[in-house]
Amino acid sequence: MKKIISVLFLVLTVSLFSSCIIVGDPDIFTTEYYDITCYNKSNTKIHDWCVVRNNNVTYAKSKKICCPIDPYNGEATLKNLPAGTYVLYVAFVPSPDYDEGDYVPSKTIKLDHNYEVYIDDTFVDEYLSN
Repeated sequence: MKKIISVLFLVLTVSLFSSCIIVGDPDIFTTEYYDITCYNKSNTKIHDWCVVRNNNVTYAKSKKICCPIDPYNGEATLKNLPAGTYVLYVAFVPSPDYDEGDYVPSKTIKLDHNYEVYIDDTFVDEYLSN
């Protein structure tokens, strides 16, 4: 009889603990933000640049205000971009139009830290030869 009571007590205890639900704080998802700095190491002026995320020009100064980068070590920064994958586009023509193909892709960036991009004469020469 003691064995039966012990087994029943064990079964009862196991069933009570197996149905317990542990309640805690839900996972909190935070978005990290980073900067992309573009350095122009070429001898050609970059008249504008932008980054594209999810096939949308989501972070572009080109829509309202151009963001030129002077040649010979000029630089510009887009700040506070959410982490993700971006494609950086540059335009070497004055008054560029994104829809007309004036922007050329230069680099795909997995933004998970502050990032620096260097545009040099090799890239410019390749673009101008096409």
